[in-house]
Amino acid sequence: WEERLIALTGLADLKDKRAIPVILEGAGTLEPSEPESEERLQAIKEALRKFGCMPSLINGLNNPDMKFRSKVVAIEVIGELQCAEAVPHLIKIMDGDLREVRRASVLALAAIRGDKALQELRKRIEDRDGHVRNAAITFLGRIGDKKSFPLILRHVDKENYPDVLEETIKALLKIDEKALFTQREKLSPAIRVLIARYAAGAEILLTLSQDQDVSVRVAALSSLGRFSDGNTRTRLVQALRDENAEARKVAVNALGSQNCCYDDITHSLRDSDMWVRLYAVKALGESRKPEAAASIIPLLYDKEVPVVLATIEALIQLGRGDAVALSALQSHPDEAVRERISQIAERAE
Repeated sequence: WEERLIALTGLADLKDKRAIPVILEGAGTLEPSEPESEERLQAIKEALRKFGCMPSLINGLNNPDMKFRSKVVAIEVIGELQCAEAVPHLIKIMDGDLREVRRASVLALAAIRGDKALQELRKRIEDRDGHVRNAAITFLGRIGDKKSFPLILRHVDKENYPDVLEETIKALLKIDEKALFTQREKLSPAIRVLIARYAAGAEILLTLSQDQDVSVRVAALSSLGRFSDGNTRTRLVQALRDENAEARKVAVNALGSQNCCYDDITHSLRDSDMWVRLYAVKALGESRKPEAAASIIPLLYDKEVPVVLATIEALIQLGRGDAVALSALQSHPDEAVRERISQIAERAE
């Protein structure tokens, strides 16, 4: 291989077009499972790139006898070189059946761009292959292609793959977030959850945080943790009294991550839900405010072990390990609690 590669590299340096099919043939013999394959593949691609967008490279795509791995490598190099002359050949390949070749082609079309390439990419929003759809939709979203917005929006209800659906919503948000938001009443809760998860605008998230569907509300409240303005914090504080425990938990977590509203978080220490209390304890522990210790000491005697353990750690964070050591937890019925108290007591000696 090494000697062969040296010879092919020499021919590539001379731009001898006769070397192209020979180099591609070598690419077709590579076994992905072999350790040396990746290094050899990169060397082959480097040799092919030296020829530029030579007709011999592009026309080789029409060779029915070329191995599919060879064709994939040729397409990848053509995409890297952004060979506009190859677009008609790549479009023709998209009508074929070779899965890996089609997937390489859609990525090459995205790299090349141009009107014809974009037209083909819009067409592939409804492609039969999820990987092809994903590549086309992701690219169209990344460049903010306005013409593709209605096409992608119509596709939403047809998409069966969760990962592709996620990229579809991301693409729509990148192209026109407000336009997608105006369609929210027509969209399922699952789609609204994705909008709440990935929307960039605080106003959109504030609205979705009031959604009737709990999962949408929770996703929006979680995303509001990225913002620290007054309206956002007011909404998160309101959510501490949401009828749904998951929404309350997310609100506590979001406020804790913003290092604010500790008086409001303190009220959540009395919440009926274990996880809300636990996250409130953690938020107060991470506040590094010694005065918060007095509020959480009573939770050393919470009925739920996870809350007790979280309280122990929070008090240590607040510099009140003494309160833990002096507590009556040495005789707690749970072994994990007794063991942690024992460790703290040993350090204090």
